[in-house]
Parts: sequence; structure tokens; C-alpha cells
Amino acid sequence: MHNALNCQASMAFLAIVSLFALDPHGFGRSLLQLEGLERARRADRLVELIVETIAALTGQDRPDVEARILDMTHRIRNLGYVVAPLVTFVAPVPPWLPPKLPAPDEFDTYWQESRGGQASQLYRSSFAFPGPQSMSFSALARRDASGSLVSRHDLLPSGRAMTGIFGHGYPPLAPPSLPESSGILSDHDIDATSGTTAFQVWASDCFGRFGAPIAFDSYPPPRPMPPKPVLRYSLELSPVDPGTDSALSPGTLVVMVAVPAPWPHDRFADEHLDRLGSAVVVKLTLDKASVLC
Repeated sequence: MHNALNCQASMAFLAIVSLFALDPHGFGRSLLQLEGLERARRADRLVELIVETIAALTGQDRPDVEARILDMTHRIRNLGYVVAPLVTFVAPVPPWLPPKLPAPDEFDTYWQESRGGQASQLYRSSFAFPGPQSMSFSALARRDASGSLVSRHDLLPSGRAMTGIFGHGYPPLAPPSLPESSGILSDHDIDATSGTTAFQVWASDCFGRFGAPIAFDSYPPPRPMPPKPVLRYSLELSPVDPGTDSALSPGTLVVMVAVPAPWPHDRFADEHLDRLGSAVVVKLTLDKASVLC
């Protein structure tokens, strides 16, 4: 049972008043003495408030309601219970403030390993949301080729996506201007075919209530430059007559420059087999074939 009490013109409270039957033996184990509740000051006024409210809501006569409550109270007390009115107040609270994410800083973006001898079209990237974070859980989604948002979280058996958690700390590859309190998310297998990938991120408070998403685009990293060519040279001596007086060259200086070349589609084509014996492995080519030219 409850009754609204207007304490001030600009502030309203909800007063909840009820009659409770409490077992004193159960509370006695916690050293709580309940018998004094029945003799508490203004307890009778709370009972009158309950009677008036029931009579007003049901249209019954006040004496009839009061008699029924007194009869019920006596019967329950005879069973050994303590019957006492209790009241609590509930005040309205301001609307909750959903977490509002700023635009992220993208960092630590790099190409993933290529497959099939072709240039990789997938990359990985991290996103840092600067500023003090009052959020708890995260939800990350990106748009696929059809324009639909696809969750980047594991799915539950019901088909709903699990939530994520923002990472914190100062990553080694983060830009120096990034605050250490930033919330960090990462994603991988981002398709670079379309040039840009649209993301949306939601953040929740500690109760799991998500606010509005922040939308942003991710851009693939620049393609790496080819490695520096490696110079190789050798001297091929010419046959020289020791007894001649002519100015002759001692030989020929052969200069070779090794540059990376992509693997053929079938790894090694037949026309390249005769060149494998002279292939030079160049540092930092990540297992790419190197040929001489």
C-alpha cells in the first residue's frame, strides 16, 4: 500500500506504507529486537493512513476497514508474530546519463599476412576513445559489403551477440598524444577492397545500459615500399698471357641487383625453374621470391 505525499510544491515523494508480520525468532538470531516496533511513536498514525487509503480506493466505510485490519492484527499477533506498520520514501531521480563516446583515434594499423601469393586485402586496426571513461561494456559492429551492420562479437546460442570490454592502459604503439585513460578496441580481418570500412561502437554504464553509438570510418594502411635492392658482384678473370707486354684487362666485374618478385600463381612456373639456382633471398622480403636482373 502506498500514498503520495507532496512535501513541497516543486518536489514530490512517494511514501510506501504497509503492515508487516515479522517473526521475532528469526530476527532474534541477529540480535534485533522487534517488539519495540509495535510501540513506536506515531505507529498508530501510520495504521490510520493505511485505513484511510484503503477506504478511499475501495469505496468501503472507514469503520469497516479499520475493524477488519484490527481483527487481522490480533489473530496474527496471537500466532507469535510482531505486526507493525513500516514506511519508506522514494524520491524521483534525474534521467540517467548514457555514456557518450568521442570520435576515436585510429592507430596500430597494419596489413595481415597475405595468402596465395597475392597482395593482402585484410588489415588490423585499433581504436582509442580518448578522455575519462565512465563506461563498462562495449559493442562493436562494422558494415559489410551489403551495407548491413554485423556484430564483431561472439554469438550466444540464442543468436544474440556477447558484449565486449574496453581495454585500458597505454599501448606501446599508441601515439604520444593519446591519454592513458583512453578506452581501446581492436578489430581484424578488415576488408580493404572498398577503401573505407564504416564502424559503429556503443558503450554502456555499469548497469549494462547502452547509449547512442558513435559512427566512424577506418582506412587501410599504406602499402609498404619494396625493400632496398641488394647488390651482389663478382669478378670473372680473363685468360692473360704472362709473357705479353700489352695492357690487358684482368677480367670482368659482374654486378647483380636482387629485387623482390611476387610468387607466380602456381608458386613456380615451368619457365622459371631454370632461374631458381641463381635466386638470391633478400632480407625483409618475408619469403618473397628474389630474382636477379
